[in-house]
Parts: sequence; C-alpha cells; structure tokens
Amino acid sequence: MLIIAAGSVQAQHVPLPEFKNKVQLVTAENQLGDLDNTDLQTDYKPSLSGSGTARITAGGVKSKVKLSGNITDRFVVKIDKDTDPADAVELFRFTVEKKMRVIPVVTIKMGKQRDAELPKQQLKFTKVEDGVWLVSTDAQLSPGEYVFMIERPNIDIMGASAGKSLKGFCFNVE
Repeated sequence: MLIIAAGSVQAQHVPLPEFKNKVQLVTAENQLGDLDNTDLQTDYKPSLSGSGTARITAGGVKSKVKLSGNITDRFVVKIDKDTDPADAVELFRFTVEKKMRVIPVVTIKMGKQRDAELPKQQLKFTKVEDGVWLVSTDAQLSPGEYVFMIERPNIDIMGASAGKSLKGFCFNVE
C-alpha cells in the first residue's frame, strides 16, 4: 500500500523556460506566463544645485501584468549554468515620476559620486536543473511597480548620461 501511495505522489513539475535570461511567471496552473518585456534606459537627471542622479527608467507608469505580490507568486529563469542566481537575478521596486518608472542608481553631490540605496527585494532561489531556477520573494510585496533585471551592469554617472539600453521584466502589485 505504501509503495502505491508513494508512486502516485509526483514531485511538483516546474515548466522549463525556452529562452535564457528571460524571467517568466509560473501560473497557478503550472504554466509559463510572460511578464512585461520592457525596454529600460539609463539617464542622468541634473538638478539646479549641481547635484544629480543617474537612474534606470521605463516608459509608462504601470505594467500590464498584475500580480498579487504574495510569497506564493513563483517565477522561473534560465541563466548560465555556472552562475550564482543571487548575483545574476535582481528584483527592484520602481518609483513613479510623471510618465515613467524610475530606479535611482547613483547620486552626485559636491562632485562626489555615491551609490544610491537600491530598492532591491529579497529573493529565494530553488534549483530546478542546471541553469534553471525557481524564484520567489521572501515577503509579501507592497503595492507598486516591479522589475526583474538579469545581470544588471554597474552604472555610473558617465555611463548613465550616455543612455544605455537594458532589458527588464515588469509587473504591478495592486
């Protein structure tokens, strides 16, 4: 009887993503769902006082993809096999300014550059197979706009003002 019961219990299957460096939602039906595949830009916003902020921006104020933000929300990502997912995959909360979503990265005051305190969310990673990771959050996400970034480059004032293009995978928590 025990052998029959053990045989009928199946390990939870996580669908495998087709593409590398693309974060996807794992739905309640255990299917893959897309997040907003969003073009991000770096820019530099100077102030009248001579200080300024390098930031990552996304057009629009709200993602089309709406999630609960619960710790039960699950995502999956495929990255290089020998890469630590905690180093490669990051989840940030945007602030909304006028008609765009913004993440401040670096500030400059009185000629000194300082890294901004990034609005980075804590993530948990569970290995599915080599290079494929199930991702979830440590805590309930508060309402707002969020973006997953894969292998985010270091951004400084000069690099931000050059307008570098990046890729993000966005969602909204209401």
